[in-house]
Amino acid sequence: MSEFRPPFLFKNPHLQTILPNLFRKRNFPTTRETLDTPDGDFIHLDWKTEGNKTVTVVIHGLESSANQNYMQAMGDCLLTHGSDVVLYNLRSCSGEPNRLFRSYFGGDSLDLDHVLKHVQGKKYEQINVVGFSFGGNITLKYLGEFGENARCDKAVAISVPIDLGASSDHFNAPSNRFYLKRFLDKLKGKLLEKEPLFSDQLNRDTINSFQTFEEYDDYYTAPAHGFKSGRDYYEKCSSVNYLSGIRKPALLINAKDDPFLTKECFPHHIAKENPFFHLETPEHGGHVGFFNFPFPEFFWHELRAVSFLGL
Repeated sequence: MSEFRPPFLFKNPHLQTILPNLFRKRNFPTTRETLDTPDGDFIHLDWKTEGNKTVTVVIHGLESSANQNYMQAMGDCLLTHGSDVVLYNLRSCSGEPNRLFRSYFGGDSLDLDHVLKHVQGKKYEQINVVGFSFGGNITLKYLGEFGENARCDKAVAISVPIDLGASSDHFNAPSNRFYLKRFLDKLKGKLLEKEPLFSDQLNRDTINSFQTFEEYDDYYTAPAHGFKSGRDYYEKCSSVNYLSGIRKPALLINAKDDPFLTKECFPHHIAKENPFFHLETPEHGGHVGFFNFPFPEFFWHELRAVSFLGL
């Protein structure tokens, strides 16, 4: 059960998903750090510190960034409750193109481990992770892969498509075509920016022809990141396949009416079997929504994350 109860007029999942992006504004100034990666690329980390003993790394969703309102608001909520904050921009998402042909993908646990190792060097007493959507899948996969060796103490994942293949197919439904087009337009735009540098591997006409996530992932994500196909990528990177290996306290919050999620994204059986993995499924909330109206200072999921992290 969940305590989140939106007003009747704001139960619609599409309103919950869209309205915060339109009307919620946050100003959370940060200091940017460039972290080099072992393969010659870089990751941008946006820090906000006040000398706290705890730090929380926050990871955004697909084709998003640290500048998005939900990221800024989560950072503000964490800082208000006593945690320093690192807003982690996945490769190519900080506003500056990354250097390599590869980019980011939904199971990039090695990049997350690299970031957390760097944060460990700051000598905090506690390190947390909060991952949204695509970033939540990376978070949960990382925890399951690394088990007791994960470089964080607690984690919260919010609105997460833990079965990438099922969610990819679900975006082809008529009710989700609006969201699919927005995501694909951004993904295609980034590939078109790469094309002049990698013209032997990318074709502009092919890129412009993509109509589904699987077409994009077959053409680019899979070969660029070492997978045989889009389906191979989905299978190997879906965090649902790693949840049983989690050995640090982790909370997954997925609303039952989230338009991006399928039945595979509500793993109650795993939550019953693994004492480290907790699942909360509010009846309403949409995708990274969870707001009451008029908008409060902090939304329900932000305060729920803070509570689970013990802040």
